[in-house]
Amino acid sequence: MKDVLLRRLRRLDEACRRLLATAAVAGREFTLELVERVVSMGADEVAESLEAAITARIIEETGSIGRYSFAHTLIRETIYEQLSRTRRAQLHRMIGEAIEDARRGEIADESANQLAYHFTAAGDLDRGYRYHAIAAAAAQRVYAVEPALAHYTAALEAGAELAREADRDPALRRLMLQRGALRWRTGDLRGAAGDLEAGLVAAQQSGDRVTEMEILNELGFMQLRSNPTAAAAHHEAALELARALGDTAAETQALDRLSVIASHQLEFDRALELGQQALELARATGDELVVGRAMDSIKLAVWLTGDLARLEALTGELEALWRERGDLWYLQWSLLEGTFVPMARAQWDQAAERLGDAIAINRRVRDPFAEVVILDAVCWLNRSRGAYEDALAAGRKAVVRGVDVGWDDWAAATLGWTLLDLGAAEPGDVRHDRRPPRPGEVTQSVMVRVEDA
Repeated sequence: MKDVLLRRLRRLDEACRRLLATAAVAGREFTLELVERVVSMGADEVAESLEAAITARIIEETGSIGRYSFAHTLIRETIYEQLSRTRRAQLHRMIGEAIEDARRGEIADESANQLAYHFTAAGDLDRGYRYHAIAAAAAQRVYAVEPALAHYTAALEAGAELAREADRDPALRRLMLQRGALRWRTGDLRGAAGDLEAGLVAAQQSGDRVTEMEILNELGFMQLRSNPTAAAAHHEAALELARALGDTAAETQALDRLSVIASHQLEFDRALELGQQALELARATGDELVVGRAMDSIKLAVWLTGDLARLEALTGELEALWRERGDLWYLQWSLLEGTFVPMARAQWDQAAERLGDAIAINRRVRDPFAEVVILDAVCWLNRSRGAYEDALAAGRKAVVRGVDVGWDDWAAATLGWTLLDLGAAEPGDVRHDRRPPRPGEVTQSVMVRVEDA
């Protein structure tokens, strides 16, 4: 196949082949404007060469004026492979500089991704470092988790090749913090701990108290389930730094996280007190996001204490805020916890709809911790309305997912209550060989295999 393609390419003149080489380095799709900026050809000659390539079925117009794509991925790969490594690097650099010049210093999210790719391929580590960092943050903003992690990693690798040291480079410390936080939220606890602990040491060595404070809060966040005492110590240290720095927003964050820990330890009066302190400080900042995060910690306490009226008010306000601001991570939690209001009123369809929204958002965010609690709520909902087969399926899945992230005990409680409803108090295998019980009906023992989920 490649031999056939090479023969077709050889029929084109030298100018056309040179233009196609530039286009192949640019990518599967390219624009007339970009290749004109890179090749040493007049506008008429570029247009004529592109027409010849279209006639030869090498490229095709995409439907937009001035935009083209290679007719097949293999065509582009074949042209690219014919170039020497040196020539490829030269063209990548020229294309990157052409994109920079066209943007005149204003780098859009899509451009950062392109620039990171081209300058890294050109061997320009300094600019690759810079643009991978920008592209990582851009990808994270739209919850493109895998691209964000790839860009963070590429930026950190470029920093290492440039011999940059985290205790001397603030940007490198921020990258450690950002990748660590994202790794934690996607369930990579070991990777997150490595990034955050290394970043903390570097921040302390450099006297960077702002980054130290932020990493302490992230470490506390991460250790909520595994070691709440250590988590509280991290947030207390962050709180002390926030007060020393006069950073009210950071002080609010430390207080709202301490409120969450208190709720998990069933100290609800303390949780509400800390949450209220956080909320009062947050309102003084005038920042809606800071206010929302303080309200979120209060929401957890009122949910766990069964204050449905206040839970309904808080989740309604928070859901509107997170939707408006596009904060999907917090939105999934507001939808989840708000589900228990219609559930308590036996409004099963409304509760199921909210959980469906939470599940869809969770898949986008890829948060395994929230997934466990959402599945647990699905188990609870189906148990409450007598759909025991569905309850058991969700409960088993929640327990298995929870083992990996340390939330299995939370999920096991709801699954256990479901089994008790069915008269299956003994652990072991479960056969689904009979229908779920009707209300008031005496049941025989039913067995469930949790490990089958």
